[in-house]
Amino acid sequence: EEHFENLMAQAQRDHSRMALLFIDLDGFKQVNDQCGHEAGDTVLKTVAKRFLSFARENEFIARLGGDEFCLVVPKFTEYGELKKAAERLIKTCAGNIAVGSRNVGIGASIGIATYPDNGETFRELMNAADTALYHVKNNAKGSCLLAKQLRKKPPVQVA
Repeated sequence: EEHFENLMAQAQRDHSRMALLFIDLDGFKQVNDQCGHEAGDTVLKTVAKRFLSFARENEFIARLGGDEFCLVVPKFTEYGELKKAAERLIKTCAGNIAVGSRNVGIGASIGIATYPDNGETFRELMNAADTALYHVKNNAKGSCLLAKQLRKKPPVQVA
């Protein structure tokens, strides 16, 4: 959070945009339930290594807790590049992971929030990304969604 705040302060000074990709692993609970917490730890370490190899020099990736990670992308220029990054992250995460004598499948779903569009603090961006992630988890696991795509629709009037 502290590193994020520093990057956000830089974005404010530069009048640039930045993004937070909130990543939740798909299928992680089943690994813990069926294979045990030690297997879950192995999965988390493997996924973390995959994510670290993915992140570019100017990006920051961290585990927030449980099976949740975030990637911070400073100074992005187009929303399309964020969607492409999220899709690459999903592919990076996908695939079997050896846990003892078993192979377990894992996936990822991602909610994306951007500064300043979706907020001006870490908490505001996390809330926006979490809302987008919640929508993905309930409607299209294994994909990503930009928070800006969740704009509220005007209420429907009933005659």
